[in-house]
Amino acid sequence: MRPLYFLLKVLISYAILLFFKRRKTVNAPKKFNEQTIFVVNHASAFMDPWVIAELQRPVLFFLTRGDIFKTWLRPITWAAHMIPIFRTKENGADSAEKNEQVFQEVYNLLRKKKSILIFGEGYTDDVFIRSLKSLKKGPARIGFGAMEANDWKLDIKIQSSGINYADPNEFRSEVLVSNSKPIHLKDFKAEYIKNKAKTITKITKMVTVNLQEQLTYLEDEKLTVLHNQIQSITKKGIAHHQSDERIKLETRWRYSQKLATFINGNYSEEDPKWITLKSTLSSYFKLLKKEQIEDQWVLDYSEGKKPNLFLRGLLLLVCLPIFLIGCFHHLIPYLFVKRFTEKTFKRRVFWSGIKLIMGYVVLALFNILLCLFLNYAFDLMDTWILWIYILFIVPPFGVVAYWYALYFKQTLQLAGLDKNKLEKLKKEREKCAALITADISLH
Repeated sequence: MRPLYFLLKVLISYAILLFFKRRKTVNAPKKFNEQTIFVVNHASAFMDPWVIAELQRPVLFFLTRGDIFKTWLRPITWAAHMIPIFRTKENGADSAEKNEQVFQEVYNLLRKKKSILIFGEGYTDDVFIRSLKSLKKGPARIGFGAMEANDWKLDIKIQSSGINYADPNEFRSEVLVSNSKPIHLKDFKAEYIKNKAKTITKITKMVTVNLQEQLTYLEDEKLTVLHNQIQSITKKGIAHHQSDERIKLETRWRYSQKLATFINGNYSEEDPKWITLKSTLSSYFKLLKKEQIEDQWVLDYSEGKKPNLFLRGLLLLVCLPIFLIGCFHHLIPYLFVKRFTEKTFKRRVFWSGIKLIMGYVVLALFNILLCLFLNYAFDLMDTWILWIYILFIVPPFGVVAYWYALYFKQTLQLAGLDKNKLEKLKKEREKCAALITADISLH
């Protein structure tokens, strides 16, 4: 493990801990040296490698698109375990020749029992979907190439790892990574020697099925909205801010999988039942957006639960000093990173990952300089206490400040709720819930 990779892993672990409210790994690999090619879905551009690096134990080397490997960045990309993979479209006609050199490096890493991570889809959609695009044959080709290069003496495996986000673009969201059973390539030696192309295609199909099973997988990606709306009404899934968080994350993820499987097997855009369900859900959620009312508030109203505005106000008052300290340390870095990222990168899918890492760096530099200056000017505390404050106190204060801003806004909205609007929304919600109960049966 190279020093910068170790440092990044430590720093990213802390950043991921702050960014995601809940994290979970299912069927986690046990060893640091797995000698495995991990094939991963690519749901959220720059966020995906950070999540995998933090939630998976093996030391990973990342196959990354070659156009980001600038000369001045080579020391950093090398130290961070990044390996370029070239495409003719972006990198020119000599891409195949360059890739042969890359493959030799990968074979050498696998021989040393290191693990490789490949995003099998090759690219990320602009809009977050709960689906999976066609996988490339590269992982199988690389795996068998390494086996041939080492006279079939290695035990190279291909393992599918699915990243399941509640919403990768939302701070304090949730994420779950699930791993399939590994495919041992040595078990396919005879088939491969007999027919290389056929065996590579077979393994790619196996990897695809394995990866689909690790995800909430919708065959029609356009049904992601419908899937999320149903989860929101039932509160049993992993839709961000629309789940019963008293239920374990893995249990809710299993529900979201079963729901997707049911939709895959039963949905028809010409079926009157589905037409009615989609139309009713769409109307309800459009009305929620128009009135700026949360579905949870409608559910609470339906169950006779009234918001305790006095207790909410008291909590806001008690937490006000923490909020102000959090703003003091975080507001300027936050506004700078937000403005820079959203102006520089036009595709929203890149924003969360860039904000995560860039924000972490900018926040650290800003507060180190700020605290050192204040300590020098006013001699506030001993140096070792100052560093503990910067490293362990300042970041959580930012999380509290973020929560406070949302909670304050919600409290104002709750105070101004119109009972007549809630009553209307209650009836619409009951229609949605009744249709879901009647039309969707999960076992």
